[in-house]
Amino acid sequence: MARIEMRDTTIYIQDGLVGTGNLSANGTLNDAELEIDTVVLNTATTNLVPVGARLYLPSETVNTVHTVTARVPTSAGPTTNITITPILGEGGTSNTYNTGNAEGALTFINQRIEVKIGEGNRTWTEEKEYEYLRERGDLDTVKEGDEQPVEMSMEFVYEYVKTQCCAEPTHYEVSVRHLLLPHQHNTLKTPIDVRTMPKG
Repeated sequence: MARIEMRDTTIYIQDGLVGTGNLSANGTLNDAELEIDTVVLNTATTNLVPVGARLYLPSETVNTVHTVTARVPTSAGPTTNITITPILGEGGTSNTYNTGNAEGALTFINQRIEVKIGEGNRTWTEEKEYEYLRERGDLDTVKEGDEQPVEMSMEFVYEYVKTQCCAEPTHYEVSVRHLLLPHQHNTLKTPIDVRTMPKG
């Protein structure tokens, strides 16, 4: 069993959200709201943008990751309007992002929570499967078999858990849905809105 001591470190836990979309109205420099359409995400409701989703516009001059802080409609797809932070930067054609070409393309990426660790440990166990071949009863050759999963566990005291968004997550959402379900491999298919949560 291997062990790494974690003290005064920061870890990031992210889901598997990916997708694309387009502007339905031209965007301009300093816009905080974007009109969007043709959203396709890898979620149960493929055209509903989660609050907390992160995205970027490839045509921005500076590669900036924006976070969705609000959406319209608020509870059902398709999402037609999103509020983002930070605001839209320079790019496109003369700081105008046209809907009719690649300037209006949106790329959605994973949601992420940041965990600031005070102290703790991470341990893991690696296993290997071996196949023993014999020649007339005598041990002749040893070769590796199929790959085996790695077991990993983390125990730590955290200082805070946060993302870039608005409402506070519950302890259940953070601890159970994000930290204690190893079979999900941090690729949640149902993103939740997670924001700053006080220590507790």
